[in-house]
Amino acid sequence: TSFPTIDTSSGTNFSYAWQNCSKLTSFPLLNTSNGTSFSTAWEGCTSLTSFPLIDTSSGTNFAAAWKACSGLTSFPLLNTSNGTSFNNAWSFCGRLTSFPLLNTSNGTSFNSAWYGCTSLVDFPANMFDTTGTLASNAFTTAWYNCALTAQSIENILVSLDTNGQSNIKLDIQGGTNAAKSTWTAAANTAYTNLINKGWTITFNLNHHD
Repeated sequence: TSFPTIDTSSGTNFSYAWQNCSKLTSFPLLNTSNGTSFSTAWEGCTSLTSFPLIDTSSGTNFAAAWKACSGLTSFPLLNTSNGTSFNNAWSFCGRLTSFPLLNTSNGTSFNSAWYGCTSLVDFPANMFDTTGTLASNAFTTAWYNCALTAQSIENILVSLDTNGQSNIKLDIQGGTNAAKSTWTAAANTAYTNLINKGWTITFNLNHHD
């Protein structure tokens, strides 16, 4: 149910370290300043309701890091400025209602990153204004089965349009994500711009989809 503050200051690879520690109710402020891989590190820690502001400034791989942390009600403003892979990073975090404006300026893949975050209503603007070179499937099922408002969808689309890259797959359908019939003018403009850049975008057409 708890974990001690052991000396992890020299640790670089934290992949799978606490995977499926489903009874952990809190996590200590360990020194992870040299950590580069956090892949799957806390996946399935279903009893964590919050997460500490650990030092992830050297982290590059955050794939599935907090996947299925279904008890998390909020997420801290971690330093993810060196992160490249965010695939499945927060998928199935079903109690998150909002998400912080993380630095993803080096991110290249967000495949299924927020997949199944069924309570995720608020997503920030400007998150993807600058990224690394995006993979063609960078946002495949990224927000599938979420609860995004029309404003959140605008925030995502406008930021991706600002980013300027072409021929990427983006999924914002399923769940209770705002239907295209309710989107703002800015969201629709950004959508059109992305389609013209070769993007493939799936969305909820109306409230009945």
